[in-house]
Amino acid sequence: MPATRWMRILCTGLVLSATVLAGCNTTEQEKAPDIPPESTMVMDFSDFGNEGITVSNARVVQSVPGTNWAGSVITIGIWSAIVTVTLVVPVAAFLESFNHEPTELENGDWQWAYEYRVSGVLHSAALQADVKLSGVEWNMYISKEGEYTDYHWFSGQSNLAVTEGTWTLNYPPGVNADDPAPFIFIEWTRDPNTMTGDIKYTNITDGMSDSNGFIYSAITEDEPFDAYYTIYTDTNANTTGIEWNLTTKDGRVRDAQRFGDSDWHCWDEDLQNVECP
Repeated sequence: MPATRWMRILCTGLVLSATVLAGCNTTEQEKAPDIPPESTMVMDFSDFGNEGITVSNARVVQSVPGTNWAGSVITIGIWSAIVTVTLVVPVAAFLESFNHEPTELENGDWQWAYEYRVSGVLHSAALQADVKLSGVEWNMYISKEGEYTDYHWFSGQSNLAVTEGTWTLNYPPGVNADDPAPFIFIEWTRDPNTMTGDIKYTNITDGMSDSNGFIYSAITEDEPFDAYYTIYTDTNANTTGIEWNLTTKDGRVRDAQRFGDSDWHCWDEDLQNVECP
């Protein structure tokens, strides 16, 4: 029985708990849930892109090899490639979902179904949402023309307020014998009022050398650095810390393996090395 119909029946009862009463707004129950925003799956790497960054005076600064900032680009680039290359198909499907309207299925779930292209190849996607009193369960199924059908690319959960949740992204089909095999676990939180939040990618592949390695990113209200990454590499038990200012783009990095010390190493608005304050 569809969840919305179940709630309508339940809400006609004579004795209801406070928890059930809170969910008895029939109009709200018949609405599709909000898809968690892009920032809950796609970590923002734009300030450390290979093409450079745009600073406060709108001047584009090209990458500066050998600087503290450029070294941070290399460290972050490994994780960026996972999203933009290895997992481009499910990530593109997720981003495309915002351009479509959902329909309610017979079982009460909601589904966003559409076609999209990756590198010119046609794919079809079905993002499904199962709304519960505790939150929303998400599942993405993707078909690629001539190759695979309804591959379970990722799953997830979010609370009803869309302020916290998780995603589990699987390897591409054919990479592992036990498809679909989990690859990246994503944890996220967000505060829409302050525009702050955090997101963490963890490699959860069984038996891989860097399983348990992670990158954690956060946008805060701290000063002078209101954004940071923490990157852990399991193969050598090394942790890299990167902090920077989202407006001025100056920042600092700490990496014992790279620098041979536990000190911060800084760069200025032009991405040039400077002494840390």
